[in-house]
Amino acid sequence: MPLAHFAVSTSRPALGSADSPWASLWRFVPVAAAAILASRCGSGPQPVSPTPTPTPTPTPAPKPNIVLLLTDDDDATSITLMPHLQELLVRRGLSFRNTFACFPLCAPSRASMLTALHAHNHGIGYNATAAADFRASGRESSTVAVKLQQAGYRTALIGKYVNQYEGDYVPPGWDLWASDFSDVGSNAYYDYSIRENNQVVSYGHAASDYLTDVLAQRSLDFVRQSMQQRQPFLLWLAPSAPHVPAVPATRHANEFPSATAPRTPSFNELDVSDKPEYVRNMPLLEPSDIDDTDALYRDRLRAMLAVDEALAALVDAVTQAGQLDNTWFIFTSDNGFMMGQHRFGRGKDAPYEASLLVPLVVRGPNVPANVTRDHMVTLVDLGATLFALAGQSPTDNSFDGRSLLPLLGASPPATTDWRSEVLIEHLMQSPGPTAVPDYAGLRTATEVYVEYKTGEVEHYNLAKDPDEMVNTPLDASAASSWAGRLAAVRNCRGPACP
Repeated sequence: MPLAHFAVSTSRPALGSADSPWASLWRFVPVAAAAILASRCGSGPQPVSPTPTPTPTPTPAPKPNIVLLLTDDDDATSITLMPHLQELLVRRGLSFRNTFACFPLCAPSRASMLTALHAHNHGIGYNATAAADFRASGRESSTVAVKLQQAGYRTALIGKYVNQYEGDYVPPGWDLWASDFSDVGSNAYYDYSIRENNQVVSYGHAASDYLTDVLAQRSLDFVRQSMQQRQPFLLWLAPSAPHVPAVPATRHANEFPSATAPRTPSFNELDVSDKPEYVRNMPLLEPSDIDDTDALYRDRLRAMLAVDEALAALVDAVTQAGQLDNTWFIFTSDNGFMMGQHRFGRGKDAPYEASLLVPLVVRGPNVPANVTRDHMVTLVDLGATLFALAGQSPTDNSFDGRSLLPLLGASPPATTDWRSEVLIEHLMQSPGPTAVPDYAGLRTATEVYVEYKTGEVEHYNLAKDPDEMVNTPLDASAASSWAGRLAAVRNCRGPACP
């Protein structure tokens, strides 16, 4: 059954009670008894010390619930066409304009969110063997799920884990594990299986088997059960949408009939002579390629509508339980997505803005409404933030990311008092003439500098050239400065990371 539009109420019943009329009487009972006893002993009334009033023990504030909605290959701009997200999170929460996937590829980015580590520290740099590599690394024993579970949270991962999960085990830290997998990859919208703890259930091609709807219903069940048990929860909901093949629910199949991929200045870039070799090896997009790109763009928008409905249902569920004011909602994606930019008909991996930038919207206790901030934040920070929301903090400088909590209040630090640059990287190159080579780089508020393993360098002045059309040469002094800054942090750990 499709999830419907939910009208969300934020009202809560007032709490309070009157003192018992017997309370004042019972306070005098010990005094009266002492006086009677003294008179019977013939010694007359004796002064009686008043009974000390015990100091009340403060009731600890309840731990907040956390709902993370993590999409797959979502771009930073198309969320404007998700009406529930706009109404329930954007206009009632805080959006970050400059949020970066430090490694713009699914598995490395997801591992960074789970561990608050850069890819060069958690070691996952390639999708094809990611789940097995993550398990072998031992990092699964110290993810945010493990730590929050130890802090008393009920935890659930529902949807996509890291790539190439085959349904053969349940990682530690999750009270409910409901991860989907299929024989043809991890992004099937029909004909898939879900391992739910120790049980594997297979789904077919009926309308009721549509993956996003199945995951949404399981998420609602988990949230309602957790609230009934009065236990704080972490819901990590990770639908496959809008990843290729971006299959929409049947009810949304005809939406956005005339939408086309944004024709930015870099769309099907004509002159790539100043770009690295892998870009120069890409041919111009033919008209048929552009038609395919536009068709995929429409399907991506359509696939996200079911995600939008799932978000509305979750907000409604916590509202009806009176928990909206104690629940954090976080919406983001594992990486951005290029649709025609720099000749990429579809793709990521590359250190270009459309690939690096992801949406990040937060609604929660005391978060100001309808605010956008320009601070530079990363998905590596997201793991550190989840720890902090649950009252956890590292004692051994174990996080590469930093908590975003200082940015979520009404009076954040100035952007100049936050970080001035972020590290971006790409490891474990896949073969092919148009494959993105390994690289490391720095992205500042106004520039991006990248060194490739091939020896090639890219530098763009984003203040003058936001679409990265001109790879600007650097003089010897500037080149040395950029290279030195990158060398100092490309293998960073903990607080040494930018």
